[in-house]
Amino acid sequence: MLRKYSIGKMAEFGSVLYIIGVVLTILREHLKELPVIIACPIGMYFKLFLTTKNGLFQSLAFVSIGMQIAEAERFDKLRVSIQNAIVFVLVCAVKVFCSLFGGSDISKLLDLPTFYFMFAVIILECKENRLKGNFYKHLRSTSETMYFIHMYFVAFCALVLYKDDYNNFKSYLICAGGALAVSEIYSWMKNISNRSTTVSRLKHD
Repeated sequence: MLRKYSIGKMAEFGSVLYIIGVVLTILREHLKELPVIIACPIGMYFKLFLTTKNGLFQSLAFVSIGMQIAEAERFDKLRVSIQNAIVFVLVCAVKVFCSLFGGSDISKLLDLPTFYFMFAVIILECKENRLKGNFYKHLRSTSETMYFIHMYFVAFCALVLYKDDYNNFKSYLICAGGALAVSEIYSWMKNISNRSTTVSRLKHD
């Protein structure tokens, strides 16, 4: 795609797909109120794929946003102004309010600007503190573990704690906090195991 389109165009197209996915999820709850010509395709889609949280609607948006940040950072154009910080705080406040009072689908529309700002801040802080390769390896390992296990916490919230009303801010805290805690514990245990293996090899040598 990069041969035909710029990263900015890809990000715009991915954002549109992301928004369409959120809108489809909202419309899913109102199929009976929609014209048959609209309700039938939406109903068939969800029977086949169950969710819009997939590569079709979400992957391009996040991948291209990551590429935008990387490109800006490479050319030293990545900046976080006070105005951007204020907007970010307001967006987060709206997201939390919507999540707490039944507007979780609406809050998802604010995910993209939130993620962009958060990733930009993380990169800038890492550069400011001159963090080296081992720190980034730790972040990568932690994020991979969180990705693989977070759905267990989602299932726990959906099947045990909140049932059908699991799309709320409390579920987010449980899933994000639980996945982070487990990934950090796993990383700590993995480091201990690696050190023990290294010491054992040195003794044998």
